[in-house]
Amino acid sequence: MTGLTALGLVALVFYTFYTRQMVIDAEDAARQQTIDIQKSFGKTDEALAAANRLANAAAQSANESRQLAREAAAANAISQEALVGVQRAFMFPKGVDLEQLTDARATGDITGTKPVAWIARVKWENSGNTPTRNLTVAWRCLYSFDQINDPWGFVPKKGDKSKGLVTGEVRSVFGPKQTEYAGACGIPPIALLLHQLGAYNYYVFGIATYNDVLSPKRVHRTEFCYALKITGNIETGWRDAPSVAPLTSEAYACQKHNCADEECANGN
Repeated sequence: MTGLTALGLVALVFYTFYTRQMVIDAEDAARQQTIDIQKSFGKTDEALAAANRLANAAAQSANESRQLAREAAAANAISQEALVGVQRAFMFPKGVDLEQLTDARATGDITGTKPVAWIARVKWENSGNTPTRNLTVAWRCLYSFDQINDPWGFVPKKGDKSKGLVTGEVRSVFGPKQTEYAGACGIPPIALLLHQLGAYNYYVFGIATYNDVLSPKRVHRTEFCYALKITGNIETGWRDAPSVAPLTSEAYACQKHNCADEECANGN
């Protein structure tokens, strides 16, 4: 009985030791598993951090690409605008020239050199490298005993013989760098004499509207307004004396309406 008890005691001790070892092994395994899980979580955090860094870098790269695209588009628009500005048709008046109007039947001069009247003609130039499209030039010729600061919108009253208004319009086309006349005002000798005596004031004004081949839907406009001063001897063409100075005209810009495109919209 004592021997069995001792054997059982040994078995119990062995069992107890074995059970305790199993508990220790289980604890170690659980601890290692916890460590492995923590390491796994750490690696996951590192992976997430790396993924975030990549996402941020991709977003920054996308923003920089969009900014570069916007800058490239802006530069392209500026280049296109500059190209259009240099190449497109641009109409502007170069002044007013005085031309003799002769009529051999009226003067009896078979040489056709004696003037019966004069014509003030507006000279235009297309300074662009492309032709105009749908060009229309409209003009008005106003004479008045009184000086008029802004003749653009002036309309003489009916029956007022101290003022007169003549209008005209022509459709044309101007090639690149072409200079030509468009718009004219007839001046008879008596009116010219009165002008030189200071009794008549002459004004020539109008507008040119047109498209260009580079931006065909846009309508361009150029306004002009001149006060004329004609100097020289009215006997030009009738006398050959050295003292007879030839007639010349000078065009002085009015206070307003010498402008192009957006400038005209601002009331210049």
